[in-house]
Amino acid sequence: MALELGVNVAGTTDENVKVSANDTTASKLKDKLLSVDKTINVKEENDGGFELLNIEVPTKTITDASPSQTLNINTTPVGTDADTSEKILATYTLPGNTLNKTGDGLRILGKFKFAATANTKTFAFKIGATVFSFTEAVQVNDKRCTLWWQIWRTGASAYTGFIQVANGDATTKVVGVALADDFEGVDDLTANQAIVMTGTNSVASANDIEFIAWTVQKISIP
Repeated sequence: MALELGVNVAGTTDENVKVSANDTTASKLKDKLLSVDKTINVKEENDGGFELLNIEVPTKTITDASPSQTLNINTTPVGTDADTSEKILATYTLPGNTLNKTGDGLRILGKFKFAATANTKTFAFKIGATVFSFTEAVQVNDKRCTLWWQIWRTGASAYTGFIQVANGDATTKVVGVALADDFEGVDDLTANQAIVMTGTNSVASANDIEFIAWTVQKISIP
C-alpha cells in the first residue's frame, strides 16, 4: 500500500513539524513517520520543489500456527433398525492424500445416544479396514455419549491415534463409563478411505443406538 503526503506551510521557513500544539519535539516529517514504524518505506519525491513523501507500508501476513479445515459436518440423526443387523449410522469418505504430510491429523468430534433399554448394544468406528468395536450392556442404557477420535499420519500407509467415548446420565449429567482405545493403522492414505460409525442391536429394537452429529476436521502442519 502506498500513500503520498505533502506539506506546504506558507509564510514560514521552519522545516520542522509537530503532531499537535503541545508536541515537545518538532522534527522533519520523514523522521516523525519513521520513528513510529521503521518497517515502512518512506521516499522523498520532487527534491527542492514541492516535495512529497511516498510512503509504502509492507503487507503483513498472519499465519495460523495450527490451521484446521472442516471436512464434513453431519447433523442428521440416524438410529438402528428394528433388527439385529449392523447398520451404518454415519459415514464420510476421506479423499486420498487429504493427510499428505507426516504429522497431518484428523479429528472427529461427535455425539450419539443409547435408548433406555436393557439390551446389549454394540457400536463400532471404522477407518478403512481398521475397526474399533465396543459392546456394552446395562451401563450404557439411556445415556448420551461424546466421541473424540484423533488420527496422526506417520507415513503414506501408516497412522497412529486414539478413540475415546464418554457417556453421561441424561438427567443427572454425571459421567458414567469412559471407553478408550489407542491404535496403529496401515490403511493407504493416498487412496480414498471410508470413515464410518455403525450400530448393532442384540434384539430387534429400533433406535437402541442413535447417531446425533459429528464434525470431521483436518489438522495440518503450516
